Amino acid sequence: HDGFSAITGYVLFYKEATETEWKTKLINSFATRTYSISGLKAHTDYTFRVAARNYIGIGRYSDEYKAKTHPKAPSKGPIDLKYANLTSESVDLKWTAVSLPPDEATVDYYEIILKIDGEKMEYRSNISRRHVTLSRPGVYTATVYARNSGPHRSPPSNIITFNTDGDITQDTGKSLSDGALTAIITSCGVFLLTIVIISFWYYLYKRKDRAK
Repeated sequence: HDGFSAITGYVLFYKEATETEWKTKLINSFATRTYSISGLKAHTDYTFRVAARNYIGIGRYSDEYKAKTHPKAPSKGPIDLKYANLTSESVDLKWTAVSLPPDEATVDYYEIILKIDGEKMEYRSNISRRHVTLSRPGVYTATVYARNSGPHRSPPSNIITFNTDGDITQDTGKSLSDGALTAIITSCGVFLLTIVIISFWYYLYKRKDRAK
């Protein structure tokens, strides 16, 4: 019974699912049908109910509504991103996951970002590695983010760069450039030539010594 008094607003009740005491928010407008509550805990179950009010008092409660707040964005991103098995057409990416606090939930998936000459490619993986087919040869950069049910994105992993054009790739994610390889071969050639010259000089010396 409204006591012949018009509704002047509402009272919104809410609490954490594990609590017994209700918190309240006064809504001072009959026309209001939505309301935002700030200061809730992340990744937490809440129960809500509402009641109309007038100058006489508060009416009946509505049915209870249960909802869970989103988790926080992951505070830490994947670490130690590396590449392996690089070819002109594909590459294997690997990284290390990090543990997250309870209010950040678990990682739903990883988002892999590759870039080449301004072109951006996005991939997903549910585990800490991904085989990626490359669109074309060239120099790529790669980074990885963790995603949870927010959906929120973590800080990025370390950024790596790899070149499909003629690099000799190691499993550690490092490569030996053509220039470095040429320098090594040249050094070996010089060393062998020195040995040959010394051997020939020694041969002439011994021959001259026998002639005496």
